[in-house]
Amino acid sequence: MTKFNQYMFGVDNFVFIDSDYNVYGIDDAQNATLNLQMEIAEYRGGANNDLQKTAVHTRNGELALTTGKCDIDLAKLLAGGSITSLGTSAASVITGSANGVNTLSGTSATICTGVTSVVFNSPTLVKTTDYYIKATDFAKIQVTRVEDGKAFGELTLTASGSATIDSERGIAIYTGAGAVSLTANEKAYVSVRSAINSINQKISFNNDKPTTLSAQFTVDFDGVRRQVKIPNVQPMGTMVGNSSSEFQIQEMTMKVYNSEVLNEIASMVLQG
Repeated sequence: MTKFNQYMFGVDNFVFIDSDYNVYGIDDAQNATLNLQMEIAEYRGGANNDLQKTAVHTRNGELALTTGKCDIDLAKLLAGGSITSLGTSAASVITGSANGVNTLSGTSATICTGVTSVVFNSPTLVKTTDYYIKATDFAKIQVTRVEDGKAFGELTLTASGSATIDSERGIAIYTGAGAVSLTANEKAYVSVRSAINSINQKISFNNDKPTTLSAQFTVDFDGVRRQVKIPNVQPMGTMVGNSSSEFQIQEMTMKVYNSEVLNEIASMVLQG
């Protein structure tokens, strides 16, 4: 009688394949579980209402995957949307009128006209974020860094002068004559971006829905390979989160449905 090695440990590789036969490998899968449990229908009767008959039906058909991989293509596969690829660039002001400032609230736009330019005294320290600027008086502003909610001390502006709005990152504004004629409680914003050396992609979660994929995962342990193939997997989105002391882990649950061509939900092969 052939002896089978029934011990399996870990998951070594996981891949998705789209309708165009593009392969997306997830080689750091933390967990891969195919749930094919079936519902049990029970018939009870007799004096004690004991179980008399059972029938199995309706397979659950779910695939669960967790991974620490941060990949924008994977996010699009699982949640839909569209990807925009942008180029690399030096640190820059990315939003605003010619002077780099836009109105957030208010109608007179005195902050925009009072500030003539935004400059980086320390470009290597700049991080991508927004700055909200509130006029608190005719020549005074309060600046809040949106990234972490840090509010800097109130600044008094002068005509044709300069003021540092983020001393930690060397970001300053230069002012014109209008800087001493601000409208109190008006708000504006400045958006800055750090230098981009390699990655610059944006995914928009819009009306593009995730499409059906194929999936397979492989376990190699103690000289035995187990390979599970799933013809039809329907992604249902993704959840991404980080704790204060752990790496990011994405958790995903996907529906699995029958392949009419193969007449199967999944297959598993053991080789050794």
